[in-house]
Amino acid sequence: GANLSRAIAWQAVFDDANLHRAKMSRFDGYTASFVGANLTSVRGGKVILERANLSFADLTEARLIRSNLKSTNLRQAIFRRACLKESDLLNAVLDGADFTEADFELADLAGLDLTVACFDQARFVNANLHGCNLENMELPGANFTKADLSKALLTGSIMPQADFSD
Repeated sequence: GANLSRAIAWQAVFDDANLHRAKMSRFDGYTASFVGANLTSVRGGKVILERANLSFADLTEARLIRSNLKSTNLRQAIFRRACLKESDLLNAVLDGADFTEADFELADLAGLDLTVACFDQARFVNANLHGCNLENMELPGANFTKADLSKALLTGSIMPQADFSD
């Protein structure tokens, strides 16, 4: 894959690009567009995608550790088995995104409406879910071990085999 490590690509357009297995450590894609891009198995730490558009992008098995996804458009994006450990998703748009088996350990999702996306078997170990809306969601096998669920809305949620251990 391409090596985009340490590249600065503000407002760059990667729409429909094939970046499978790209290296993206410290990539700065502030406001960049990746609409429909193939970002499967990308690897990177401290990636900046703040205010970027990743709608309809495929990030299956991506590893974006300690990354900035603040106010990022993730509408209809696929994050199956992705690792977003220690990442910040404040104000991200999640409508229709698929986070099946994604890892959000120590991630910040505070205040997000999670009801608009799929989180089957997702890991939220030590994640900040303060004030999140999880009402009427089905979250089979989700792991909330030591997650901050203070002020989270869980009314009507169905969570078979979910783990809330401390």
